[in-house]
Amino acid sequence: MNIRVPFCLLFLLIVVSASHISRFAQEDTHPNQYLVYDDDDTNILVDTGNGDIEGTQDIINSIFSEDITHLNLIFITHAHPDFFGGVPALVEQFPGAKVEVANE
Repeated sequence: MNIRVPFCLLFLLIVVSASHISRFAQEDTHPNQYLVYDDDDTNILVDTGNGDIEGTQDIINSIFSEDITHLNLIFITHAHPDFFGGVPALVEQFPGAKVEVANE
C-alpha cells in the first residue's frame, strides 16, 4: 500500500477532529468506505463507491440527511473503480466540489 494514502487519511482526521463524522456504506465488505466530514463550513466526502445508480443515490441521500447541501472536496483514497466510480454523478450533484486523488 502506498504510504500516502494512510498519511492523507490521518491528515484529514486530524484536520476535522472536532467535526461531525458520518460513516455509511453500500456493502458489508466496505463498512466504512465513505466518510462525510462537516464542520459547518467544510464538507469532505471520502471515496464515492463504484458508481452504480442506486449506490450513488444512497450516498447523495445520506449526505442530504445530514443537512449537508454542498461538498467542498471529494477525496479519492486510491484509483480503483470501486472507490471513484461515483465521481461523475456526485460532481453533477455538487458542482462546487473539488476532486482530489491520493495517488494515480
